[in-house]
Amino acid sequence: MVLELNGIAKNFSNREILKDVSFSLNEGEVVGFVGPNGAGKTTTLKICVGLIGATRGDVLINNYSIRKEREKALRFTGALLDNDGFYTNISGYSNLKLIANMFSIKKQEILEAVEKVKLSNRINDKVKTYSLGMVQRLCLAKIIMCKPKVVLMDEPLNGIDHEGTLLFRKLILDLKNQGCAIIISSHLLSELEKTVERVIFIKDGKIMRDTKMNSNLCMCTVSFLSKDLIDKFVERFKSENLNYKVVNNVLKIKCDENILSNINEYFSQTNISNSQIKISNSLEEEYLDILGGNVIE
Repeated sequence: MVLELNGIAKNFSNREILKDVSFSLNEGEVVGFVGPNGAGKTTTLKICVGLIGATRGDVLINNYSIRKEREKALRFTGALLDNDGFYTNISGYSNLKLIANMFSIKKQEILEAVEKVKLSNRINDKVKTYSLGMVQRLCLAKIIMCKPKVVLMDEPLNGIDHEGTLLFRKLILDLKNQGCAIIISSHLLSELEKTVERVIFIKDGKIMRDTKMNSNLCMCTVSFLSKDLIDKFVERFKSENLNYKVVNNVLKIKCDENILSNINEYFSQTNISNSQIKISNSLEEEYLDILGGNVIE
């Protein structure tokens, strides 16, 4: 494990914002971190890099404690958070050079990172002239040239256009292939689906579920006319050990394509019409299933 959170709690003015948050990342993992506004995502990531101190618990980065050995821990960490820390009155290149000097990074490595994020034509301009999307690209360049073992990203696609989004996906894959562990907090669930292999759901400061993404699984939602029909269906598929839940005569089933085929055959022999069946494998369905609510905040 290159990132490990152990029992993180955080209080603000006697209000518990985080409650025993624990999870870990291994090398080469790309993990989504999702939840409604105010769930504790940004606070968690800031604690990971020492911008905020935890009330209880500790974070280990490459086995170094963020509490006791912050400087050593951060040497292995890259972050794209809301506070980028760049000096706005000097150029993007000068900002990267200041960081490079601290870690003996060569000029060629800086230029290669800048080229990868497609910022070469503006790298000598002052950062205060950059758009939000350009600042995000500069952050990515900083991460790339530092070659961290762990990367933490909070809403990294803010201000990024479609071209930048495609570039972001490629760079995430490159970092993953280099063995980097990456955690991404984002409200853009459809984009996370294309990038992550595991998702951690958080609500009200608690980890609700830590689950692997599985492109072979579908969410099948069926509206039944009566509870008797639900009972008959559940009895019919009892041997399949279905992962399901029932809310107000609506049955939500998570299953693979083989079981889905059997379910469709069953439905074709009953009075359940196609209009009553909804099939989806989206992260949004998973979000609503785990965290509840009707709208993604």
